[in-house]
Amino acid sequence: MLGDVQVPRPRIRRGTVVLAALVSAAGALSVLALPWISALAPVAPGSPARVPVELTGAQCLPAGQPLALVIAAAGVGFLATRAWGVRIVAAITTVSGIALLIMAVQFGTAGTDQVLPADSDLIGQTSWWFLAALAGAVATAAGLVAMLVAPRWRHPSAAYQRTDEVSSPEAVSRAVEQPTGASWWDALDRGEDPSADGRS
Repeated sequence: MLGDVQVPRPRIRRGTVVLAALVSAAGALSVLALPWISALAPVAPGSPARVPVELTGAQCLPAGQPLALVIAAAGVGFLATRAWGVRIVAAITTVSGIALLIMAVQFGTAGTDQVLPADSDLIGQTSWWFLAALAGAVATAAGLVAMLVAPRWRHPSAAYQRTDEVSSPEAVSRAVEQPTGASWWDALDRGEDPSADGRS
């Protein structure tokens, strides 16, 4: 019956979340290093003389770079933590992403009066703030997804752990003593009886 059919939930791997966090952090840092505003600012308050100024995204959003670095560190933290540690890192990523998103949107919608000196003449303004906001949104999504799916992730070192049967000395000894198909053929080529190995 159709009611008994279970739709499998998509599995989001740890690497996908790590990649999203690192890409969003790298994107934010790159965008914040670009010029966002060009203007003519007075040499001194009330002076009619003007000099050209250019403000980068880091100058327009002073907390942008620290937040991007926190997101990058959190992306690495996903690889080194487990259980509640992953959720704490995910919460930090989410909060940092939301803060970056809000600040970028506020800058894009509020204008340049808060970052330019008084009596400045605006020449041009780029839309790099939108990419900064997008990076914040991606980091927020990565953090939220990590909080939801982290319980299904394996411990980072689980892939490198062996079972007792494989790693025990008895198992290793049995593996060494048991002849392989190739060793049997080699013994036959030498004129020896491979079935006689290990007999008392």
